[in-house]
Amino acid sequence: DRDVTGVQTCALPISPTERTTTSPVVVRSVGVWPYGLYASRDYCEAHGLGSGSLDLSRLSIITWTEPYAHLRGGPWFAKHARGAAIALRSDSARVHFSACKSSAGVAILPSKVADLDSGLVCLLHSEQVLSLDLFLVVHRDLARTARIRAVMEFLADLSPKRS
Repeated sequence: DRDVTGVQTCALPISPTERTTTSPVVVRSVGVWPYGLYASRDYCEAHGLGSGSLDLSRLSIITWTEPYAHLRGGPWFAKHARGAAIALRSDSARVHFSACKSSAGVAILPSKVADLDSGLVCLLHSEQVLSLDLFLVVHRDLARTARIRAVMEFLADLSPKRS
């Protein structure tokens, strides 16, 4: 690909996914993407959340639509939040984040993003909820290029690792 300035560009996706074995691409494990259970400060105050045990059945959850229920926090909610009211089902992580921030309920959010928002409180950390493996994916031919390898190393060094 070439952008409008005529400089050659290349996309190096990093995604939380499963590794494939037969492909024209190189798949490299580069770390993990941690997810925690979050609520807004107002939601915590209104529902008496803070110290002590967390009874999810008395809270409202923000979760995935049926086609996406197997992703990210969907299975965790299915196991740990039986009986909880569903505040919202959405196929968008951005909608989950916004709904959680606006006190609609609790949501499983990426810790690296949610921890930066002072309006959100982490109720359960990734060790108790979810961490997804991150893979860097690049075409085999491009992986042999020094510039691409340098970018791959840089991105791998930035990615959070399992403790």
